[in-house]
Amino acid sequence: ARKSEQSAAAAVKDEPRPAFRYRRKRSLARPIAIGFFVLLIGAMIALHLIPLDTKSFEQAAEASLGQPVKIGEIHLSLIPSPQLKMERVTIGSEFKAQIATVKASPQLGSIWDSKKIFNQLELEGVNLPQEWLGAVLWGKRDDETMQIGRIIVKAWQPAVEGLTLPPMDIDARSEE
Repeated sequence: ARKSEQSAAAAVKDEPRPAFRYRRKRSLARPIAIGFFVLLIGAMIALHLIPLDTKSFEQAAEASLGQPVKIGEIHLSLIPSPQLKMERVTIGSEFKAQIATVKASPQLGSIWDSKKIFNQLELEGVNLPQEWLGAVLWGKRDDETMQIGRIIVKAWQPAVEGLTLPPMDIDARSEE
């Protein structure tokens, strides 16, 4: 009995295999969908890394404030919500106001429009010369090129000669 089992097993081993197997045809939809998804994720990552052009934002701020404005870099972030992060912002020519970081929540279409509309601006690292205090408190801006709904200033310590003030958090909303 063992010899017959061994000879049957040897016969099965010695049988030639077919040259090809029948394969099911695969749909291209799955690889295309995966490729599109990877491309979309790559584009979202690239948006966070590539700086935007500062010219249109500088021009809108200059027209609104009536002072020259320089922005070091602008980056767009989509997570958790669309936000622009502007770094190394200077305002003015003779007496320069400096802002380390401005986080802006724009209306999405206004990023590429000539009129910039921001729901909120959050300023950090604000350094204003004493000559700017009057303009900041009682000044008026031109809303034709830039509109701001709310401004938040974190830990601002005004530099006033002969007066030491504690750091202040400011939350200002526009009248509408």
